[in-house]
Amino acid sequence: MMISVGGKCRDASLLVPYKGTSSYAFFPIDSDDEPSAAADQGSTGQLLELVVLSESGDCPHVSLRSADGHFHTGDLFLEAEPGKYLYRGRRDDWIKCKSSKCDTK
Repeated sequence: MMISVGGKCRDASLLVPYKGTSSYAFFPIDSDDEPSAAADQGSTGQLLELVVLSESGDCPHVSLRSADGHFHTGDLFLEAEPGKYLYRGRRDDWIKCKSSKCDTK
């Protein structure tokens, strides 16, 4: 879903969505829910969660989706520049897969 800008420019390590992946979005997370480890990165920007929209062809089964019908990945980003993102961690210690969850502890 995401790829680094690459090259040798100053923003080479920033991530951008793959072209043609319009069925994904970045949703701001509530400040009350911000995990301290991800939020404490020296930035005042809003943390955003990568979300697979329900209309996406690769959206997981409805049993794994949130109440809004979308699949919330738990992956957090900051938008460093318009359309370019910095990865900032996860909301929890779980990685959600297409048909299961994996505890990363």
